[in-house]
Amino acid sequence: MICDVKEEELREAMLRYEQDGQNIAAAEAERRERRDAALRRAKDEGWRPADLVEFTGWSKETIRKALNPEARETAAKAKAEHRAATRPPTPEEWWASLTPEDQAAYAEAARPPVKLPRELAEKMAAAGVRISYWGFEGNELEAQWPRRFLTFMARQRQK
Repeated sequence: MICDVKEEELREAMLRYEQDGQNIAAAEAERRERRDAALRRAKDEGWRPADLVEFTGWSKETIRKALNPEARETAAKAKAEHRAATRPPTPEEWWASLTPEDQAAYAEAARPPVKLPRELAEKMAAAGVRISYWGFEGNELEAQWPRRFLTFMARQRQK
């Protein structure tokens, strides 16, 4: 297979993409700060938060965060903590949390066709790993693992 795209071009494109994303985030933060400053000035000049909600059409929560930057920071921190707490583990995190016996059992069960003993499927579900079941056979479940886990398990079998 012949590729015309060189590694340097690909790296440059990836770097440009990341820089563009940072520029967008900075512009968005500046835009929000200008809006919030205008809303705070309006409040200082006598506008009530309810009046601002009615005038702008934005939610009470948006106005509350605009008028109180600490509220925005608190809400953002709570959202990030919730997201981190409910985020499913990465394949690497999940694998590291297993006992050597469970690692061996999963590596064996991950060979196509993938069939997981019920206890392994339950351990995966308890760890937050989402698998979609699509068949039952005795005490085993035929399972379709998420693609990132299939790739990870394939690498584990090669070791």
